[in-house]
Amino acid sequence: MVGEPNEAIQGYRHPFLNGSQYLDGVGDKPRTRTDLALSLLSASLRRKRNWWESYHDPGTRALWAEEARARKWTVHTSINAYDEEISDHQIEYVLDELEGYDKLRDLVHGCQVSCFERIWESDASLDASSLTRLNDELSSISSQLSPASASQHAQVSLIDPFRNPLIYDKTLVRPAEHPDQQAEHMPAPISENCDTRIAHAIAQSYALLPTPFSIDAAGRATARSYISDLHPAHTALYTLLAQLLSSCVPLFEHVLTDLHRRNALPQRIRGVARYSEWNEPESPVHSDDERSWAAYESERRRWVMSRPIDLPDVPARGYLGGLEERRHRVRLRGRSLLVITEVFEIRLVPNSSRCPASEWTVSGAKNENVVAVAYYVASTENLHGGALEFRMAVTSQRRFFEDDAGATLRTWGMASGDPCHQTIGSAPVPPGRCVAFPNIYQHRRGALALVDPARAGRQRVVVVALVDPDLPPVVSTARVPQQRARWVSAALYAAGRFPAELCDQIVGEMDNVLTERDVEDHRMLMRNERAAVGVSVDAYHFRVPF
Repeated sequence: MVGEPNEAIQGYRHPFLNGSQYLDGVGDKPRTRTDLALSLLSASLRRKRNWWESYHDPGTRALWAEEARARKWTVHTSINAYDEEISDHQIEYVLDELEGYDKLRDLVHGCQVSCFERIWESDASLDASSLTRLNDELSSISSQLSPASASQHAQVSLIDPFRNPLIYDKTLVRPAEHPDQQAEHMPAPISENCDTRIAHAIAQSYALLPTPFSIDAAGRATARSYISDLHPAHTALYTLLAQLLSSCVPLFEHVLTDLHRRNALPQRIRGVARYSEWNEPESPVHSDDERSWAAYESERRRWVMSRPIDLPDVPARGYLGGLEERRHRVRLRGRSLLVITEVFEIRLVPNSSRCPASEWTVSGAKNENVVAVAYYVASTENLHGGALEFRMAVTSQRRFFEDDAGATLRTWGMASGDPCHQTIGSAPVPPGRCVAFPNIYQHRRGALALVDPARAGRQRVVVVALVDPDLPPVVSTARVPQQRARWVSAALYAAGRFPAELCDQIVGEMDNVLTERDVEDHRMLMRNERAAVGVSVDAYHFRVPF
């Protein structure tokens, strides 16, 4: 049996390991149904305006406790949903725990823990003036694109890294150690010696090209090469995207700190359930009495699910402090980072039905080693909904018999054979908010609907994906000459050394550039390849049988 996942795979944890090759699967320890409900309660309290100013007030605490008692908390596991009631002792635990979340708030950068551990959010990423200029620049690009399809809702890419990928065995790549030397074709990564634990997550035809950014001591980001699918002539937009990345650096530092192997994921409830009754219904005396056996099996199933059991709970002494403690803190300032940038719009036409939730996904494949993602909503017009939802892979538990659903369902909401993942919460993303999260969590955008059905709706999103800074660098745009034939031809013409006809002739004889038709063809092929990789990652990391 293969050893622990982190022993063989360096860097931070990634969702690209084949969990079926590990005894208990991969992921974090599962949360009990009660713990998941307490996470929902905590997140709802921390969504209250200026909650940190009120949680010590006895009157406010009493009001919040009454609100918590008055409702049921619906938790979602991989197969089922459960309405959980929370005890007074558990409510007091969560109220006391707010002190730890208060201490975790980053007042300098205006960010705090979001709906669940390792997920952070900020409403201070860009000031109003910068956000207006960002939307103006993006609107300029949006206006140049073809109208959306005739469907009621569509996602339109403004900056799409799939339009400028690394194409294995075609794209010319400069040597990392000697960038002045001649560029050569990059071979595909798959070979007979590939680690079987990650082979399913490696794309064989394409890879995304991140952009290198240098981060100074103050956290300011500067692009050191071009951004895929964004012409360098958009200097103002380059500056604004670098400013946005600068604001993401503290969020990424917090996410990676929480993800670091020395900082264990805290759990409110530990331990396992224990039965307090062992008087199982007696089986029929005669083995051929089918009616008696049917009655026995029915009675036994009822007994299994109603058998008295002592479920684990929060500590009897309540919250003991220490939620804010970290054994290691990650710093990204003063380093070089590789970042993949994507910008898209979701558009709904008037009188359209709601736009359904997106598919559960992670960012990239093993080729890019994305470790964290920042999701920034630049604008929302006439739409509601669209919260980010998250779920995490969890390990199996060994202390129960394989068919002991009475214990496992009531403890974690999972039975033998269920996919090993749990839904851990959702984060609303109003305009101007940035939510950063580790790539070991699957995410999806919730459904969107029109506020006024008579008008169109639109949401604009900037996604910043961070490549693992603790792993050897992947190929970036700094090593790949521009591939778009139209852009290369325009650059030659702008240099003023050749007439336009000769520029087109020169570019036409280059075998490493892409026409606009080539760009769209490769984009669709890469989308299809990544969809297949996504299915494999979902199956082998998030759906390992419990």
